[in-house]
This record gives sequence, C-alpha cells and structure tokens, in this order.
Amino acid sequence: MDEQKSHSPTLFYIGTISSSGIFLFYWLYLLMRDINRTSGLQIFNSKLWLSILIMAFIIMMSLVIYVIYTLNISADVELSLPTHFQLVQYAAISSGLFLVTVIFAIVIKIYKQILVMQGRKMSLSDVLFIVAQTLLMYTSLPYLQSKLIQSLERKHMTE
Repeated sequence: MDEQKSHSPTLFYIGTISSSGIFLFYWLYLLMRDINRTSGLQIFNSKLWLSILIMAFIIMMSLVIYVIYTLNISADVELSLPTHFQLVQYAAISSGLFLVTVIFAIVIKIYKQILVMQGRKMSLSDVLFIVAQTLLMYTSLPYLQSKLIQSLERKHMTE
C-alpha cells in the first residue's frame, strides 16, 4: 500500500470557511478516499458521493438565486409573483434539506468507519455527538480528520 499523506484539519477548516462551505465537499471526498485507502476496501464510492453533493448544491443555489432575483424584480416593478413561485421556494428548501441530510449521512458513516478502524462500535451517543458537531459550523470535520490521522499513525506504528 502506498504511503498516505495526512491532511491538516486546521487548513481544511480554514479552506471550508473561506470558500463559504464549498471546500467542504472536497474535504468529505478526501476523508472517504482516505478511509478506502486505509481499509483496503471500497467502503465509499467517493466520486459518486462527491457528484451527488455538487449536483444538489448547484440545484439548490440555482433555485435560491432564482427566488432572490424574482423577489427583487417583483419589488422593483411592483409585479405579482409568478404562479409557480411558491413551488420554486419549496424546491429550494427541499434541495437544501436534501443536501444537509446527505452531508449528515456521510459524516456519520465516516465516523462509524473511523470507530471500526479503532476497534469500537458506534453508539447512539456517538451519532448524537457527531451530528451536534456538524451542526456547529461543521466542526465535526476537523475532529474526524484528526481521528483519521491518529488511526493512520497507529496503523503505521504496528506495521
């Protein structure tokens, strides 16, 4: 197996904040890829998940931009909103909720695999912990990155 490079959680978190969260998708991809490489198994189809995240983000942002544009045009010209406008609002909210749900699912699965690498099973308190950290500005990702680095270091020490 090739030598794995560890990634700095601090730099990745700064990248995520400075890109308004867009770097988050790449970071999740790297975490999934590193777990696949470390375990020697294809646990995650990381390219598929990255594609799903990017498509959901593009759809959500397109709908949000449309909503904002339509509200601005209607306010400036005193037009009534289009009849499909409420449906577009629901679609924007739904796509945002889908995106957040997928992120939570990926983060939970990554944490589960890290715990498996450490010889532990995931409990409900572990799930609640990682979800709470994810809600707090994605602070779960630096935590997951540091746990993965620790697992990699332990693995290299035993080899």
